[in-house]
Amino acid sequence: AAWISRDDGITWKDISDGLPAKYIKSFAPSRFSESRVYVTLSGIKQDDFTPMVFVSDDYGTTWNNISSNMPHSPVNVILEDSEYEDVLYVGTFNGTLLSIDRGQSWNVMGKGLPHSFVADMTIMTRGKDLIAATHGRGIYKIDLEPLYVYLSANRDSAKILYITEAKLPEMDASGEKPDFTTHYNVHFSFFIPRKDILDINIIDPDGHTVFTEKQEFREGLNTWRWDLVTGINKNEEDNPYFYKQLEFAEPGLYMIKITGKNTDMEKNFIIK
Repeated sequence: AAWISRDDGITWKDISDGLPAKYIKSFAPSRFSESRVYVTLSGIKQDDFTPMVFVSDDYGTTWNNISSNMPHSPVNVILEDSEYEDVLYVGTFNGTLLSIDRGQSWNVMGKGLPHSFVADMTIMTRGKDLIAATHGRGIYKIDLEPLYVYLSANRDSAKILYITEAKLPEMDASGEKPDFTTHYNVHFSFFIPRKDILDINIIDPDGHTVFTEKQEFREGLNTWRWDLVTGINKNEEDNPYFYKQLEFAEPGLYMIKITGKNTDMEKNFIIK
């Protein structure tokens, strides 16, 4: 059952009417409206995997189901964005979902998170990172800045929205091997209005293409990552064993060019 107190716990009122008779997993009071609250419920103990996410805009007097197009998986936790009122995140038995229209529709969020039980989430407001804690698969974070840029941009045409810092690795204490703890992969976040197979080219300051890749991307917001590696140098000895040495781009001003059937965009970035 769900209860509410509006006098610091002196009295309580049952607000369960309109909610399924299931186990309540989480509450999320709104940052933007005092009377709004989100709740997730689970029927997993009755072998019911239906996603159950509800919102009330009147202190729990009435409830609306906002599970809409969620996949058939129990929801553990819901989180409202710290900057955008219409943006919601949920952690489910199989990863995280995102809504940018306050629950009218949901989409899988990001890549790299295993299909695992997401137990809790929080937003690190200073760094604009969403942190997701899983059951047995570790803790993950995703940068929300590309999402914020996407939400504030005109989404009628393809465009590169956000590029993170690109930093080459420094050499380790031996002076012979790169120290990858000092290495920043560069992330390119871009929007395309429809699904497309894209050619991605990285062009150096002299106009030479130093890296190229072809990949299919979905409609909407996408992120492509580059490790700044332009090739692999195989150093062979007389014995059958050899080691591979990564060849990195040189520091300087570069351009990323992304083209496809319905896409043509480019933007400069700096490798430090």
